[in-house]
Parts: sequence; C-alpha cells; structure tokens
Amino acid sequence: MDVQAAQKELMDALVDGLWIVKVTHYLWVAGYALVVADYLHTLPEEVRLLWPVRMSIPKLLFLGTRYYIFVHIVFSILWQRTDLPPSVCKSGFDRLSVSCVVLIALTDGLMFLRVYAFSGKNRVMLAYLLFQFVGHNVAAYAIIAKYLPTVKFLKVPFSNVPCLPIETSETLLGAAFIVLFITAVIEMIVMLYLAYRKHKDLDTSLWKVCCKDGILYFVALAILATLNIIVTFGASGGWKFLFVQ
Repeated sequence: MDVQAAQKELMDALVDGLWIVKVTHYLWVAGYALVVADYLHTLPEEVRLLWPVRMSIPKLLFLGTRYYIFVHIVFSILWQRTDLPPSVCKSGFDRLSVSCVVLIALTDGLMFLRVYAFSGKNRVMLAYLLFQFVGHNVAAYAIIAKYLPTVKFLKVPFSNVPCLPIETSETLLGAAFIVLFITAVIEMIVMLYLAYRKHKDLDTSLWKVCCKDGILYFVALAILATLNIIVTFGASGGWKFLFVQ
C-alpha cells in the first residue's frame, strides 16, 4: 500500500470515528435531558412525600440514586470536551466508568430493599440478597478494573475533536453487561415469585405497584444490558460505547 492510499484509509477511519462519537454523544445528551425532565416533573412529589420522612436507609439510597446521577452527568460533560490529550481522555473515561458502577450499585441497593420488603422482611431472603448484592458488585468492580487498562485513545492532529477510543477489550466489556443481565433476570424472577406467592390474594393495586415500580425496572435493566451485549460483541469501533453511559 502506497503512502497516499494509507493516508486516505487513515482519514476515512478518522471521519467514521468522529461520526460515531457524534452520534453516541447525542444519544447520551438525549438521555440526560430525559433525566432532568423527569427530575423536574417529580420534584414536587419528592418534596411533599419524602422530605418530611425521617432519614432511613431506603430514603438515603433513594436520594443518593436521584442526585448522584447529576454528578455522573457532570463527569460525562467534562469527558465530552474537545482537544483533550489521550491521557486526560483516559482518566476521564475511567472516572465515568467507575461512576456507572457506583450508580448501578445505588439503584440495586434500593431495589434489593424493595424485594426484601416484599418478602415480608424474611431473614433468609435478606441473607441471599446481601450475598447477591456483594457478589454482583465485587464482580462488576473486578471486571471494570481489568477492563479499563485495555481502553486506548487516539491522539488526533486536529483541533476541536473529542476523545476517540481506538482500542478496547470487548470480552471484558461484554462480561460486565452479562453480570448485569444475570442480576436483573434473577431479581425479576424473585420479585415475581414473591408477588405471586405472598400477595396474590390481596388487592390488585399491590400488583400494579409491583409491576410499575419493581418488575419494570428489572425488565428495563435487562433490556439495556442485552442491547449493550449485542452492541459490544456485534458492533465495530466506537459503536461499542453506544449505550455504555
């Protein structure tokens, strides 16, 4: 291959990479706009129903989940700046990835407490949930710790260009989403079992609450994890990061 052909191939790859990053960032921004809209819409109910209640573990987890997402958004915005050197891109991506795991841990803790409450505060169920929560998060952090060193960023000789990832371990990234998928499916099954076994003869409104606030969360989490698994193993280049954040 001559020099001119090599330069053309490199330029085509760079243009494709910039397009992928642009689409990915737009998708992230759309998701964050939805988060802000949901927050503003539900804030009056939060003030009316939650603020007067004394502090407890469920309230702490709820507030942590609800407000930490904005810290995560700030991390994302800082990482999406242009003209950052590869080292800064890498540190920003590491921070953002760990932040994702923290956010998932907060939401998992809240939903595990809901499953525990649905079980009638059964101690055996509590022991199992603690075991799964700790195991899931230890596995997630271990995979992320191995995955992050595999991510490399391109040094672009142009201005006004965002961070461009050029190398990553799809196996480790996919493994992280597989762990998330398995956790979501198990908790969904447990929630359905408890709802049917313990509350099937009660008023149907309990079923509605269960489906709206509990099971649907795990369904959404499983769908998102599935999409990430498909994209991770099936997509090329920067498309692997399409749904990550």
